Amino acid sequence: MDTCNAYISILDESALARARWLDTQDPSLRPLHGIPIAVKDNIAVQGCRLTCGSRMLSRHKAPFSATAVRRLEAAGAVIVAKTNMDEFGMGSSGEYSAFGPVTHPVNSFLSAGGSSAGSAVAVAKGDVPIALGSDTGGSVRQPAAFCGIPAIRPTYGTVSRFGLVAFASSMDQIGPMTTCVDDLKTVLGVISGHDPLDVTSQNTSRRIHEPEKLPETNRVATVRNIETLIREPLIRKGMDRVLKILAGGFTIADPVTGGDPEELLSAYYVISSAEASSNLARYDGIRFGGMEEKSPEQMFSDTIRNLRSRSFGPEVQRRILAGTAYLSSGFHDELYHRAVTVKHHFQKTIRDVFTIIDLLVLPTTPTLPFQRGVMTGDPVSMYASDIFTVMASLAGCPALNLPVRDPAVFPADMSAGTVPPSIQLIAAPYREDLLFQAARFLEESWR
Repeated sequence: MDTCNAYISILDESALARARWLDTQDPSLRPLHGIPIAVKDNIAVQGCRLTCGSRMLSRHKAPFSATAVRRLEAAGAVIVAKTNMDEFGMGSSGEYSAFGPVTHPVNSFLSAGGSSAGSAVAVAKGDVPIALGSDTGGSVRQPAAFCGIPAIRPTYGTVSRFGLVAFASSMDQIGPMTTCVDDLKTVLGVISGHDPLDVTSQNTSRRIHEPEKLPETNRVATVRNIETLIREPLIRKGMDRVLKILAGGFTIADPVTGGDPEELLSAYYVISSAEASSNLARYDGIRFGGMEEKSPEQMFSDTIRNLRSRSFGPEVQRRILAGTAYLSSGFHDELYHRAVTVKHHFQKTIRDVFTIIDLLVLPTTPTLPFQRGVMTGDPVSMYASDIFTVMASLAGCPALNLPVRDPAVFPADMSAGTVPPSIQLIAAPYREDLLFQAARFLEESWR
C-alpha cells in the first residue's frame, strides 16, 4: 500500500511481463538485470501515463521512452512505477501535485522535499533500490537530503534530456537516487553518454569511475562565510565532521570565495521562471491537455485562458506569470538580462575556483526537513531551501548529495522520525569520479 502517495502510476502488468522475459535471459550480460526502478513522472516511458503531476496532462500517454529509460532497460532494468512530483518540477516540498502531496517516509508530519519527492520516498522506503529524478535547481538533491539517501545531479549534458519534459531547459538534468554511492555510480554509467536526439548532450569522455587509489593532491574546500546561511546546528556539525574525515585522505584548503548565494538564488528563479513560461506555452489545452469543456461559441483566447487556469496549479501559474513578466519589454533588461549576466559571471568564478581546488563541500539544504504545509503559504521561504543547490545548477557542475550517517553526528539511538543531515559534494564539470571517490571515502569511514 502506497501510504506516502509516492506513485502516480504502478506499471505492474508491463513490469511482470518484462520480468518473465528477463528470466529467460543470461543475467551476466546486463549490469541491472531484473532490478526494479521507479521513474519520475516527467520522464517518458512509452505507452505509460506522463502527467508531470499536473491536471493538464492527466490523460496523456508517452508515445516513446526517454533515452535514459531506454538505456536502463537495455541494461536489464525493470521500470515498475512512475513517481509523484511537484507539478512540472516546480516546488520544494512534494505538495504541489494534482495527485495529492507526497508524505515523508519516516515522519508523516515532515515534507519529503521536491520536486522529485516520489522518487526519493520510493528509495527511502525500500520499495525500489533505484529511482530516477530530474534536477533543475536541486530537485534530485534536496528531496534526497530530506529523505536521507544519496543522489547525484550529473554535469549538464552528461545524461540525455530527450524524453524529459522541460522545465528550464538550460539547467534540467536527469539524475539517479539510490541507497548507496556504488549504485549511483553504476546507474550513472548506464544512462550517461552522447545522444544525437538531444542537442545539449555532450560528446566527450566522462570520468565516472574513480581510481583505485586516492591521489594525495586532491584539495577540498568550502565556501567562505557559508555557515551564516545554515539554520540548523546539526547541519553545521555534519559539515565540520565531514571536513575532519576528508582531512584523512585529502588536502583541506582554505575556504574559497564563490558567488553571493542569495544573488545566485534570485538569478536562478528569474532564469528558470522565464524558461518555464516559454516551455509551458505549448500546454494550451489544444495541442496538449483536454478540451472536453470547449463550446463552439467560446473565443479561442478564452478557451486557452480557461483551460490553463483550470489545469495548472497555483505554483505553476505563479512561475508562468513571473517568467512572462521577466521576459516582457519593461523588465527584460532590468531582471532577465541581469540574471543571465550573474549566471555567466558565476560560471567564470567557478572555473577559477576549480583551478585551485578539486572539490567543494557545502550543505545540501539550510534546514532539516520542514513540516508539511508550513511553506505552501510562503513561497519565498520555500524558494530559499534551494540556496545551496542552485550553485551547481547555474554552473552546470556535478553535485552529489550524501547523508552524514556518522555515529558522532547521527547516532543509531537518535529518536525515531528524524533523518541525518546531508552534505553536498561539487566538482568541476565531468569530474563525477572525484565525487564518487570522496563519497565512498566518507561512507566507508562511518560504517
